[in-house]
Parts: sequence; structure tokens; C-alpha cells
Amino acid sequence: MITTYLSPDEMLPAPGQGALAVQCRTDDLATRVRLTRIDSAAVRAPVTAERHFLRGLGGGCTAPLGGLAVEPPDAADRLQLRGRALTGDGRRVIDVVGEAPGNAAEALGLALAREACAQGALELIA
Repeated sequence: MITTYLSPDEMLPAPGQGALAVQCRTDDLATRVRLTRIDSAAVRAPVTAERHFLRGLGGGCTAPLGGLAVEPPDAADRLQLRGRALTGDGRRVIDVVGEAPGNAAEALGLALAREACAQGALELIA
């Protein structure tokens, strides 16, 4: 039973949380063509930004990092990424926010990772 819903202001989800990925061999062209039918740019772009934020900080699935990319309500074809790095006990937190065109998801994630690093994120997640 769900007793409490947490907003992203209270707790950012892990980067890529809730996204489903399907992989196949790079040399399997027939499968790759079939998979294009289920690919969603509306999901792929935000997850790409979130995962590059994670990658830029050298984090994995156990790092105390959060990331959430969304299309801002007032700007189509844009992404807004919120990133968070914190200590394991949650006492120290670094929040970063950035926005970029939707086709620059990778660059957005990496730019926010650099910004978080400049604010000391690597020391928090070590």
C-alpha cells in the first residue's frame, strides 16, 4: 500500500528510473528495424540526458545521485534537467538545473555533471 507520494522536490528519482530499454546485437539489422517501432524520442531524450549526467559524475546504480529530465510546459522541443548529488546520509546536497534543445540531451547531461563537479559533487558521492 502506498502511504506517501514524494514529489521530485523532495526526492529526485535515479537517472533513467522507470524507462524500459531493449538491446540487440549491432549486426542484427532485422531486429534493429523492428525495434524502431517501439522507440520513443519523447522517452529517449530525457533518459539520455539523465544517463549522461550520471556518466559525467562516474556514478553507477549505487551512487547517491538523482536526475529528472522533462519537457518544460512552456517550451516544446526543449529539455530541462534537474540533477542532484548528495552524501549517503542525505545531509549534504548539491542541486543543479539546466535546459537545452531536445536534440542536445547528451550535452545537457554532461554540462550539468561538470557544474555539479565544480560545486564538489565528487566529494559527496565518493
